[in-house]
Amino acid sequence: DSKKVKGDLFKLLASENRFAAVMRRDPKHAQELDDRLKITVGEKNQLLQVLGAEDLQGQYHKLVEGLTDAKESGSSVTILYGSETGNAEEQAKNLLQDIRARGMKGTVSALDDFEVEELPNQKVVVVVISTCGLGEYPQNSKRTWMALQSPDLPMTWL
Repeated sequence: DSKKVKGDLFKLLASENRFAAVMRRDPKHAQELDDRLKITVGEKNQLLQVLGAEDLQGQYHKLVEGLTDAKESGSSVTILYGSETGNAEEQAKNLLQDIRARGMKGTVSALDDFEVEELPNQKVVVVVISTCGLGEYPQNSKRTWMALQSPDLPMTWL
C-alpha cells in the first residue's frame, strides 16, 4: 500500500508501455534503441570490471596496512565521503566508529567540506563514495573531484 512503491511501479509500467508503443509504431527504431541500450549496458559493465579480484584484494591490504601504520604512529585517519542519498555518509560514519573503537583517532567529512589543499598533509585518507543517477558523482563531492583532476595538481599529491 506504499505510495512510493505504487509511484515507482507506475513509472516503470509507463516507460514499458512507451517502449511497447514504439515497437508497434516503428519496430526498426525500437530495435535501434534496444541495440543502443545493450551497448551502453555492456560499456558500463566493462567499466565496473576494471578492478579484478586481485586488484580489490591488493587495495584492501593497502587500507589495512595504512590503518595499522596510523594506529602504531598515533596518526589520525581522515575519512571523506561523497553521498547523495546518505548511504556512503552512513558507511563513513560507521567506519569512524570502528576506528575509534580500536583506539584510533579519526575525522569524517564530506569531500567538498574538506579543504583539498590539506590532502597532502594527511597520513591516511579513506574515501567512501557512491555514484547516483546514471553514474554521476554526488553533489557534495563534485568540486573536490574536479580539483583532483586538474592538470595543475602537483604530482607530490598522489
